[in-house]
Amino acid sequence: MTTFAAFVTLIQGEINDIDPAMKTRIESWTNDLHFRICSSKRWQWLVVTSSSTLIKASTHPYDYSELNPRCILDVLDIDFDPVKPLAPTTADAIRTSYNQYSSSTGYPNWWYDTEGKLALYPIPDASGRNYTIRYIKQPTVLGTGSTTSLLIPDRWIEVLKDAVLSKAFSWLDKDQKSQKHEAMFQGGLQTMKAQESEAAQVIYEGQASRPDIFPWTITYP
Repeated sequence: MTTFAAFVTLIQGEINDIDPAMKTRIESWTNDLHFRICSSKRWQWLVVTSSSTLIKASTHPYDYSELNPRCILDVLDIDFDPVKPLAPTTADAIRTSYNQYSSSTGYPNWWYDTEGKLALYPIPDASGRNYTIRYIKQPTVLGTGSTTSLLIPDRWIEVLKDAVLSKAFSWLDKDQKSQKHEAMFQGGLQTMKAQESEAAQVIYEGQASRPDIFPWTITYP
């Protein structure tokens, strides 16, 4: 994976400009466009699963902020079934269905978000259970010289490169080059989305042929 610092250096080389002020602009453009590309679709390469976490009554609801997720997709009770996820719901749905929703303990069947924390219902008991969280990563703003890897895979790094070069050449009043790289960026982004859709189609066909593995519906409380 390409690091932030290496990518900025690459852009500086492409435009033949190592001025510190231009480097600052490149870093800003890279952060902005990296975020925009990552946020433009639910990319499979952004879907990850957390390490196992023990959630018990004393740590409930669970603060998952360190994961910095764009959104949570699934919660899995690995002590019971590491494949079948808990059903997503809302506090209102549980409150409507169960009078003692705030104090009921047992083996959780549902999960929901409450002010940035993961809540389970029923609430795990004092001994707790182990869970993993499947979620979509989101980029963080990276600073000068950061050796943190960009989230965009190397096979698509040229798309980000064209996007940043378009901004850089526009700033340098080289409109023809800017327009060329903008067109390459837009074309590359569409190719990314098309290939992602093809991958999603494979999953859809799996649902049709193996509903035992890919359930069609989730039961809500």
